[in-house]
Amino acid sequence: MKKYFFRNYSIIFLIKILILYIFQAQLMPDSNGYIDETKTFFDSIPFRNYGYPSIIYLLSSFFDNWENILCIIQIIFSCFTSFYIFCTTIKLKLSKHLSFFIVLILNLSILLFLDICILPDSLISNLFMIIICNFLRIFIFKHSLFFLIFINGLLFTLCFLLKSQLIYFLPIFILIFVSFYKIFTFKKLLLSLFLFISPTLMTSESIKSLHNELFNHKIINFSDNTIYLYSLIKPFKEFNMQNLNSNEDKFNQILKKNINSEEFSITYKIINDLKNEGYKEDEVSAIIKRKYFETIFYNPEFLLIKIFYNLKPTSIWGIFQPTLSLSQLYSVKNQDGDYWRFRLIFKKFLKNYKINNAILITLIFLEMIFSTYIFLYVFFNSVKKYFNKNNYLFLNTIKLEDFLLLLVFFYYFFILIHLIVHIEPRYLAPVNLIPILAFAFFKNSSKD
Repeated sequence: MKKYFFRNYSIIFLIKILILYIFQAQLMPDSNGYIDETKTFFDSIPFRNYGYPSIIYLLSSFFDNWENILCIIQIIFSCFTSFYIFCTTIKLKLSKHLSFFIVLILNLSILLFLDICILPDSLISNLFMIIICNFLRIFIFKHSLFFLIFINGLLFTLCFLLKSQLIYFLPIFILIFVSFYKIFTFKKLLLSLFLFISPTLMTSESIKSLHNELFNHKIINFSDNTIYLYSLIKPFKEFNMQNLNSNEDKFNQILKKNINSEEFSITYKIINDLKNEGYKEDEVSAIIKRKYFETIFYNPEFLLIKIFYNLKPTSIWGIFQPTLSLSQLYSVKNQDGDYWRFRLIFKKFLKNYKINNAILITLIFLEMIFSTYIFLYVFFNSVKKYFNKNNYLFLNTIKLEDFLLLLVFFYYFFILIHLIVHIEPRYLAPVNLIPILAFAFFKNSSKD
């Protein structure tokens, strides 16, 4: 099995190295933020968490070409994760060909793009997929519960250090622990749940205590500000949000002044304007959070509007997008925004009808169809299987198909949380393994 995997995966690995050689490590708009924070360690509260800036700081201290070194590390890590996924799916009694198919699709998903970018999402995705595989191994083998749960707790803590907002996703893991109810005693489940969440919570509280001692602010970072703000912007543009439309407070005035700015920079402009008005970091954070919850209170439809705005197929198209990934890498490298999205490439094609753009939009369109097919196939089959089984709370999860069904619902909850706030294809990269795995398993089961 090892020979089969590495013989075939070596082609994927070499292709990724070739892509890195052609495009070089790509700096995204967010990348500069991580790089800048390496210069201000412990001088102020970081805008993000310490994980990725620490990696950048360490590599940049020893290597001039640290960007490409970091991308090579990300590519190697994806290789290791792919092997672990391959070995795990073999345990699901899938053939080696079908197991490698899962690995292939995964490596041709948005992960291909993320591996070549200076962003924490590649590392987060790989860590998250190992966590999912470990939960699968616990269910399959029904032993090593505490060891694998503790490992998962440490891995999730690393995810948290790379992206602090992931701490809000801890509650949905309870769904997985509930599914172990028929396998392990209630006492073991409670202890294992404690082992899983305690490393992250202890790390979180340690960072808060450190910041309280150094800066007199007991918070992790201020990055939540942009999330709350971004959630307010689009509904404000299109709907009559009463509490945001009045000119009675400074926040509303600043929001209106910046509302037509470039989408990516608008949140930062609002935050800077609030600071220029004399508000401190913690006061800015308090104002933004108050406005967010005030908007929900005065406009109960706000959350539904957010879901409506975020409910777009682009997020699921990241399941399979090799051509789009290359197009996006080209777009970033050459500062040509026309090649960033399908609709932009299509508009460009309608202007000059070049054959290369025609080929590009055709390939990307086929990828979109394939991704949509995987998502819809898993969605309709999972809904049908869920209502055909008398296991609505997943307390009687005994069969492997039942556990995979639960993982699919975990995937839906993961999406739902993002829909309430903000969603992008790269945000779903950590859980893209689930629909791909479920697709292969359901297809294979239908043949039996």
